[in-house]
Amino acid sequence: MTEYELSQYRAIKNEIEDLSFRIKRLEEMGVPMVSDRVKGSSKHFPYIEKHFYITGVDTEANERRKKWINELQRKRNSKLEELLEMECQIHDYIYTIPDSEIRQIFIFRYVDGLSQEEIGMKLHMDRSGVSKRITKYLGEDKGKNKALKNT
Repeated sequence: MTEYELSQYRAIKNEIEDLSFRIKRLEEMGVPMVSDRVKGSSKHFPYIEKHFYITGVDTEANERRKKWINELQRKRNSKLEELLEMECQIHDYIYTIPDSEIRQIFIFRYVDGLSQEEIGMKLHMDRSGVSKRITKYLGEDKGKNKALKNT
C-alpha cells in the first residue's frame, strides 16, 4: 500500500462530511416560496381596481432542490461504500504491521489524521523520526511486494 492510498482515507472522509453538510444546508432552506402583486377589483359595483399580494410555493425550484438533494445523497452513499471498503483495506494493512510503534504511527497518521508533529509528541519522538519511520516502512513494504510479484 502506498502513502497516497493511505492518505485517500482522510480525503474521502472529509468529502463525505462536506456532502452531508451540503445536504443539511439544502434541507434547512425549506420549500422555496414566491410572492407577487396582482390586479383585481372589488366584487360589487363600483368595481374599484385593487392590488392583491399573493404567495405560493415555487414548485419548479422545489423539484430542482429535491433532485439536487437526492443526487448529493446518492454521491454520499457511494462515497460511504468506498470509504468502508478502503477502511477495511487500510485496517487490514495497518494491523499486519509487526512493529507496534510503527503500527501506532500509521493509525495516528492515516486513520486519525494527526500531523507528524502531533504523533511525535504522543510517542515522545521528533517529527522527523515519525517521517523517517513512515518512509522507511513504506519503502521496505514496497520492496517486499516487488519480491512477491517476481516469484
